[in-house]
Amino acid sequence: MTDVLAVYVYPFVLFSVFLAFMGMVKGLKRYSLVGILLMVELTLVLLLLRDPLSPLDSVNYKVMFNDQDSFQDIFEVYHGNYFFSFTQYLGNLSGLTAEQFSIIQTIGFYILTFIGLRLIFSSNKLFLTALSLFVLTSTFVLLYTNVIRQGLALALIILSIGFFIKNYRFSGYLLLFLAIFSHTSAIIIMAIFIAVRFFKIPKAFWFWSLILVPFSPLVFLIMMDSITLLGPLFSKVESFSNKNYNNALVYIKVAILYISLLLFYFFGARRSLFEDERYFFIFKIFSLIVSVVVFTLPVLLLSSRYLYYASAFLPVLYTFVLYHKPNIFNLTTRFYMGFIVTLIFGMFVYSFKSVRIQLGI
Repeated sequence: MTDVLAVYVYPFVLFSVFLAFMGMVKGLKRYSLVGILLMVELTLVLLLLRDPLSPLDSVNYKVMFNDQDSFQDIFEVYHGNYFFSFTQYLGNLSGLTAEQFSIIQTIGFYILTFIGLRLIFSSNKLFLTALSLFVLTSTFVLLYTNVIRQGLALALIILSIGFFIKNYRFSGYLLLFLAIFSHTSAIIIMAIFIAVRFFKIPKAFWFWSLILVPFSPLVFLIMMDSITLLGPLFSKVESFSNKNYNNALVYIKVAILYISLLLFYFFGARRSLFEDERYFFIFKIFSLIVSVVVFTLPVLLLSSRYLYYASAFLPVLYTFVLYHKPNIFNLTTRFYMGFIVTLIFGMFVYSFKSVRIQLGI
């Protein structure tokens, strides 16, 4: 299967890029619904072909799964992510093996994401673009196949955004609550959602945050110097700082996030995209998550946790930007620029060693 997958990923990337921009081609956008069905089939084939035992954390998750053979075991897990353990318990109860459950679980994450994006975008062509761009990100592969506790949290967060946009507030908060018990890092995301929904933050704040955020790591360093005085509340942060995690690629990803944030603000403030309540709501959440990512850069492992969340918002916000009118570029320029950049990006992601390991190539 892995030999087949090694060949499959390249046409998968090419077709995904084509489908992402199909809505910009006159005469093809009417077939967006067909494109959605094709995109789903292509992604499901990718997820079914992968080796569930290849991801670096698969052994740990297999042990966790095998330990969940009674309801009481759910509440005895060391990580405290009880909802995640509950899903493993259900898999065990169904008589699935750890490998079978891993495949089904990954597909489940994708389905939750699919529903969330569908709730955000009522237009078929925009939905197809967002869905196609999402599967071309390393976040999709790494979180939905390897870091699966956070992957479940991310899928629930994306779904919650869709519910909030449709004004299903109780369901939205319930999903965020479940996300916290899937991965503890989602507590910060829950706090961001509450801040965005309950506090009327002036638009000037978002401008000044763009200016000040790059300097925030200095504040974090000062806090780290005083961490022993701040008590056990920051013991988790201290534990992250003591781990040897050195991935220079994180800095490149953070730079991409910040440049994207500048672009999203420009389109919101100067091209009236903030008038779209969906865009403005997602932008505010994205902006605050990016602030957390940059703020915690001195502790790279902690920063990378939130980098995953922030990166998942890029396909959604770029979809809004690509189709917005008035735009900086005409439709033809957007199509060719977007197609070429996305193709290069997608090929890089699926050629990257870490991504290929998670897939079993």
